[in-house]
Amino acid sequence: VGIAPLRALAEELTTEPRAPQDVVYVERYTDTPLFAREVDALARESGLRVLHLPGHRRGPDSWLGSGVGAISDLDALRAWVPDIAERDVYVCGPAGWTDLVRRDLTGAGVPPHRIHLETFGW
Repeated sequence: VGIAPLRALAEELTTEPRAPQDVVYVERYTDTPLFAREVDALARESGLRVLHLPGHRRGPDSWLGSGVGAISDLDALRAWVPDIAERDVYVCGPAGWTDLVRRDLTGAGVPPHRIHLETFGW
């Protein structure tokens, strides 16, 4: 499950001194988010901003859930995190899905050295 390492990373990042909302935790899930209580507690305690993206993937060329609407994946990413090109981004998930995320991160101007991927297969 891709969320497990990111949940641990979010906890570590939110214990370091930083401005509120400096860490954005994007959680895409089909039915019920894993570690919901823990992530909600991190958000309350540290100012972690959590973006919930529920629903089945919109299609084979999308990494977003069906609840997002008609906006493109890239445009949604830019709207949610306008300064995404200036951030380090950590992504964990199945290889095909992370390839789609990387495509949009690159399209949003995130340099390759700031994209950190962990992939797995089923």
